[in-house]
Amino acid sequence: MYGLEKLKNRGVFIDNVLKDGPAKDAGIRPEDILLELDGQSINRPNEVQSYIARHKPGEIVQLTLWRSGKKLTISVTLAERELPPFSNLTESESEENKQKHSNLGVKFRSLTRQEARELGGTDENVRHGKGVVVEEVEAFSAAYDAGLQRGDIILEANHQRIGNANSLEKLIRRAKSGDILTLLVLRANNRTHLFLEIP
Repeated sequence: MYGLEKLKNRGVFIDNVLKDGPAKDAGIRPEDILLELDGQSINRPNEVQSYIARHKPGEIVQLTLWRSGKKLTISVTLAERELPPFSNLTESESEENKQKHSNLGVKFRSLTRQEARELGGTDENVRHGKGVVVEEVEAFSAAYDAGLQRGDIILEANHQRIGNANSLEKLIRRAKSGDILTLLVLRANNRTHLFLEIP
């Protein structure tokens, strides 16, 4: 068994699990700590993505987790990653209400006017309602490895201003597998750059 002291600097903390993702289906929960993949120690999020990238959809991976003071093992069947980055949207949806589900492992939507007033702070673009809000991030996904978190506001992608969810969707659709998007993100009134690799 691992005590709390032994868990320091070991494992990957799972912050969130998408409701319709393979991690949720396998029984993985938020606040679990991933210790091993098929017996291989895991200490950083990018190690998870690299390991999974070497396996094919449909293969089963054994995850060793730490949960509520106990160690347990869960089997996860890897999902298909050949779908387009986003699901299709109907033309009747309003710009503010569009929600995107991505094989990048992220769900996001356009910033609302109310959020712009509440979250804008000193950022002029956000105050004017320009930006994309990250709603959910799937554990072990490309978005997770990039460091995206729920509540982040994406302001730019590859140095292009992102006004709404639709503009970000178009940019990602043009990207190829292996491309890396440089994202400018507003988090707790601080700007930071993240690097998202397209699977």
